[in-house]
Amino acid sequence: MSCDAPFDPANPLAAMTALERHELVFQHTADYAVVVLDLHGTILDWNPGAERVLGWSAGEAIGQYSDLFFTPQDKAEGRAGVEMQIAARDGMAIDERWHCKRDASLFWALGELVVLRRDGEPVGYVKILRDRTDERVVAERLRLLQASLAVSHEQLQLEIAQRTLERDRLWRLTHDLMTVSNVDGLILNANDACSQALGWSSDELVGANILSLIHAQDAPAASAEMDRLRQGLDTTQIELRMAHKDGSHRLISWSAVSASDQVYAVGRDITELRHTEDQLRQSQKMEAVGQLTGGIAHDFNNLLTGIIGSLDLMQRRYESGRTDKLERYMSAATTSAQRAAALTQRLLAFSRRQTMDLQPTDLNGLIASLEDLLRRTLAENITLDTRLGSGLGQALTDANQLESALLNLVINARDAMPFGGVMSLETSAVTITETDRRSAGELAPGHYLRVCVVDSGTGMTPEVRARAFEPFFTTKPTGQGTGLGLSMIYGYAKQSRGHVEISSQVGKGSRVCLYLPRYEGQPEAPLVGVQAEPRAGSGEVVLVVEDEPVVRSLVVEVLLELGYVVLQAQDAHEAIPVLQGSGRIDLLVSDVGLPGLDGRQLALIARQHRPHLPVLFATGHAQGTGAHDNLLPGMQVINKPFTIDMLAQRIREILP
Repeated sequence: MSCDAPFDPANPLAAMTALERHELVFQHTADYAVVVLDLHGTILDWNPGAERVLGWSAGEAIGQYSDLFFTPQDKAEGRAGVEMQIAARDGMAIDERWHCKRDASLFWALGELVVLRRDGEPVGYVKILRDRTDERVVAERLRLLQASLAVSHEQLQLEIAQRTLERDRLWRLTHDLMTVSNVDGLILNANDACSQALGWSSDELVGANILSLIHAQDAPAASAEMDRLRQGLDTTQIELRMAHKDGSHRLISWSAVSASDQVYAVGRDITELRHTEDQLRQSQKMEAVGQLTGGIAHDFNNLLTGIIGSLDLMQRRYESGRTDKLERYMSAATTSAQRAAALTQRLLAFSRRQTMDLQPTDLNGLIASLEDLLRRTLAENITLDTRLGSGLGQALTDANQLESALLNLVINARDAMPFGGVMSLETSAVTITETDRRSAGELAPGHYLRVCVVDSGTGMTPEVRARAFEPFFTTKPTGQGTGLGLSMIYGYAKQSRGHVEISSQVGKGSRVCLYLPRYEGQPEAPLVGVQAEPRAGSGEVVLVVEDEPVVRSLVVEVLLELGYVVLQAQDAHEAIPVLQGSGRIDLLVSDVGLPGLDGRQLALIARQHRPHLPVLFATGHAQGTGAHDNLLPGMQVINKPFTIDMLAQRIREILP
C-alpha cells in the first residue's frame, strides 16, 4: 500500500501513512521490547515495551551500545556484533538466551534482529525481544485475545491476523513443547519441539493419546489433571515423565488450559535441570563428607594407636623373653582391629558399596539369638517385647548386615526414650502387588518379610522424618552421633532389593520397618554342633593373587598351615602364565582390585584355560551394588578383613 492511499471511511487505518502505522505499533506494543539501532549498533529508539521488559527508560538507553541488556559473557564474546553480521547476511538473526534487566536480574527471551532497508539498502536494525520466562504464554495469549473483543471488527481482524502470525512463529521456533489435544488426551497437533524432545515424528504423535506416552507411575497424576481440565480448571507446572522413542524417559513440566473442548498445553524439558540439581545435592553430600573427615580420622587414629601400641608392647616383651600379658595385648589389638573393620563397613554401607552376601536367613532365629545382646543395650526403664510371626520362611539377605541394622535401630529407639517405655520387635510376612506397591520405595511386586522396631518415645516431626535417611543428618548432640546409622540401613535395604520406611508422630513414638525379599527356595537347616577346622584334602594347589605384600604373605601362611600347596603372584601379569601352564591348580584366590587387569578379568582368562576352576574373590571395596552380582558358577566372594577360620571355611566350601 502506498503512503498516499485514498481515504476510506470504512478503514481508518488506510488514512495513516506506513510510518504512522509503524509508529503506532512501535509505541503500543507493550509485550515486546522493540529497539531501533543504527548500522553501528547504537540505540536510536526504545519503545515502552522495552522499558517495561528491560527496566531502562528511553532516555537512559538511547545512545548506548546495543549490548546494554546482554549478559557479561555475551558482552565479552562480542555477541551484539555477531548478531548484526548474521542479520546483515541473512536479513534476520533469531536466537533464544539469557538477557539482563536494569536491576541485574536475568530473564530468558526470544530475540529477533531484523535489517531495516530503504530503497533496498540497509539503514539500521530493529531488535525485538519477547520475555519467555513465563511458561503460561498460551494462557496469556488467550487473555489478550479476549481483551481485544472490545475493539472494532476491522481492528479485531487485524489483531487476529497479527496474533496468528505470532502464534505460528512461536509454534515453529519455540524450544518448548506445545500440543493441542481433546479433553480425552487425543493429540490433535504437536509442534517440532515435541519431536526434538521425545524423538517421535509429528505423524507419530498426532492421533496418539498423550496418556500413552506418560510413565506408568505418573499416569494417575496425569489422569487427575485431565479431569481438572475437563472441569475448566488450569494445570500449572505438573512434572511428568514422558516416553522417548529410544526407550528412555524425559521429565517435562507441563502447563495447560482448556477451551472449546480442547486442551492447549505447553511443556518444558527439565530433565537436565533435575540432573543438575541431583549433582548439586551430591556435591552437598561430599561437603558433608569433608566436614566429617576429621572425626573419622580421629576415630581411626585411636584404633590404630590401640593396634600399633599393643603390637609394639608384644614385640618388646618377646624380645626380652617375657611372655606374660601377651594374651592381653593380643586381645586389645584384635578388638581395635575389629572396631576399625566395623567402622569401615558402616562407611561402605553408607556409600552403598559394601559387598553383600545374600543368603537364606532365618529372620526369627536371628532376632532370638540377638535378644540378650539387645536387652543389654537398653536401660532398665525400657521393656523389650518381641512379637515374632509364625511360618514366615526365610529372608534373602546378608545376616551380618541385618544384625548391624537391627542393632542400630534398637539403639536409635532407645535414645528416643530417655524416660523409658516399651520397645517391640515385630516380624511378619507381606505380599506387594502391582496395585499396592509402595511408590516411594519402588518395591517390586512379590513376597517379603518385614521386621519392625517400634518405640514409645519422643517421635519425629515431619521435617525430621523427611531427612531421617539423609547422610550425616542427626538430631543428637555434637559428638553423640555421626548420622551414618539410618543412611547405612537405607543403603543395606536397597542392596538387599528391599526397602525401609518410617512412620512417626511427635510424642507418640516411631515405627521403622525393613522389607526383605523372601527366599523362595527350600529352607536351609542350620548347622548343628562344633565344626572342625577345614583343612586341605589331598594336596590341593591354591594360586593366590594379591598386590598387597602383607596381605598376600598372610593368606599364603594361612593356607600353608592348613595343608595346601600354595602358588602366589602379585598381579594378573604374573598369574596368567601360571594359569596357562599345565601344572595342577585346584583353586584361584584373587583380590578384586588388582592393578592392570582386575580380579574379575583374570578369572575370565583363567576359565578360558581351566573351564571349571573354582574362584574365590577377596575384596574390601566392591563397586556398584556388590561383588556378588553376575558371578559365574563356581565363583564366590569373601569380604576383607576376614579371620583364618572364615577363609578356611570358605575355601573348603568352594573346593569340590
